[in-house]
Amino acid sequence: MLNLLENKILKFLDNIYGFYVYDLINYIGYNINNINRFNKGFIGNLIESYINLNINKKNICDISLINLEIKTFSIDYNINLLNDISLVTFKYFRYLNIYIILEKLFYKIKNILFVPILSNKNSCIEDKVIGKSFIIKFSKYNILSFKNELYDLSILFSNNINILNSYYTKSFRLYFFINKNNKIYLNIFFRKNFIFKLINKYNIIL
Repeated sequence: MLNLLENKILKFLDNIYGFYVYDLINYIGYNINNINRFNKGFIGNLIESYINLNINKKNICDISLINLEIKTFSIDYNINLLNDISLVTFKYFRYLNIYIILEKLFYKIKNILFVPILSNKNSCIEDKVIGKSFIIKFSKYNILSFKNELYDLSILFSNNINILNSYYTKSFRLYFFINKNNKIYLNIFFRKNFIFKLINKYNIIL
């Protein structure tokens, strides 16, 4: 069940449902020439700025104080999800403690504000459209199930891994990559099929 502030946030976002991202950029006052179109987190940051702008106008509080994680995801106009949702990234070392991963991950995903972004695969960032936002609160049962899924994969962290390969559970995708400084990182995603099941389960209209 959503609390009063979470309901207010959804009402704020209802006001920009159907907006082009370009419209939101102008509303907040971003300089369009300074936007990094290759920064996948940009739209999420834009949404957070919009929410904080409205919260501050109402003298409520900062969104960072309510433990609500914002996650955008791309869908096409046939409501097909285009990609998995990145949750958290860790610097990898051979004996990476699975419990550290779980603690950080589950803190971030306990309450998630999902913001769908409608686009074609080749749409530039300004032409993407903001869909109907929704909040999902994962239960203790969900979290336990997630823990079991990831713990079953923990053997990977003490054996050889294949860089640029993905490893899958029912809900997650784990991806190892090397950054520009030659360091290995682990990125954990929600699988798009899992998100699609959530949308159907809660009868969410995007």
